[in-house]
Amino acid sequence: MTPFRTIADRVYARAGSMGSAERVYAALESLPWHERAGRLVHFDIIHSEHRTKSRPLSGGITCYLVGMDVGAGFAVHRALKSTQAIGQAYREICVQQNWHNALITAHIVADGENALVAPLEAAAVAMGQSFEKLPPYSPNANFAGSNLTKKLRTAVRGYLLGAAQHPASAIDGSHEPFAFQQAIAMYNITSISDHPEKHSPYQVLLKRGPASLHGRALRGTALHACPEGPAPSATASC
Repeated sequence: MTPFRTIADRVYARAGSMGSAERVYAALESLPWHERAGRLVHFDIIHSEHRTKSRPLSGGITCYLVGMDVGAGFAVHRALKSTQAIGQAYREICVQQNWHNALITAHIVADGENALVAPLEAAAVAMGQSFEKLPPYSPNANFAGSNLTKKLRTAVRGYLLGAAQHPASAIDGSHEPFAFQQAIAMYNITSISDHPEKHSPYQVLLKRGPASLHGRALRGTALHACPEGPAPSATASC
């Protein structure tokens, strides 16, 4: 039986509504696929692995704010010049995903990273979402954490290596932000293994058929394929 099926969304989607000892994020993770999208979003910070003192990243990027809509398996991100831009980056993502106008309150979750929690909680509350911090010593509980990070880093390395091997390429590690954006896009149109109909996160979130793809070129090498529509800004405003 689905937990809380008889309780109104406006009640159980708010932090603390199930009592001080109840973890709201754990209850929301138990909802079936058709009820999950947009209700629970985990966030984390991924720091650049290709940035060095002698070779900064394009646009001055140093890290990425990454979110995972647990209900849809859909990843969102903003490339940041510094962690001081986390609040503004979150607000951009919130508007992009329409959480501020949603009928159901999105529940935002993060681990205990000091640079992340305070600005993320302040921004979420200001935009009308509820917030919850994961319990200590539970890194695997963050869906935007180690598992997603490993997949994105692997994809980014592959894109950069593949582009750099092109005979006429000028691609190097400084182009990591572009590869990271591509990694997010491809993650979102890849089928979810445990979805009953093998839908992609893009399909689950938008409740539509297979995503339309179009190619994007990176210095003449066709690397990018992502859902049609405007691309998100690469850098959050500080």
